[in-house]
Amino acid sequence: MDVQSPTKNLSRFVGILRRTRWRACRGVQLKVGSWALELWHLPALTYVPPHHHDFDGKFFKLFGKGTINKGHITKMWPFFDFRVYNIRKGERHWLQNDNLPLIFVNIQKHTGAVSSAGENFVE
Repeated sequence: MDVQSPTKNLSRFVGILRRTRWRACRGVQLKVGSWALELWHLPALTYVPPHHHDFDGKFFKLFGKGTINKGHITKMWPFFDFRVYNIRKGERHWLQNDNLPLIFVNIQKHTGAVSSAGENFVE
C-alpha cells in the first residue's frame, strides 16, 4: 500500500490562491477540492455580455449597484442588496454596473477541472 505524506495529500486537496482576470475585471481565486471561491472587482460602467459557465455558481455583491440578468429575468441590483444569486451550469446571464465599481464573491462547484469564471466564459 502506497501511503502519501499528509502534506502531499493536503496540497492535492487545497489549491493555491491565484489572480485571475476577464478584460479589465480582476479577481482572486482560492481552490479547495472541486470548489472555488472568487472575489471580483469590476471597474465602473462595466458591461459583462450574455454568457454561461460550465459549473454551478452562487454569487453575492459586497459593493456597488447595477443591473443583473439571469435567463429572461432582469433586475436592478441596488446598493444594499446582499442576496445570494444562483447560476446553474449552462445558464446564460449578464450584468452591468453603474458609475461605481462592483465587488462580488462567486462560489463555484465544479464537476471537472476547476477554472476561473474569467477563463470559463462562454459567450
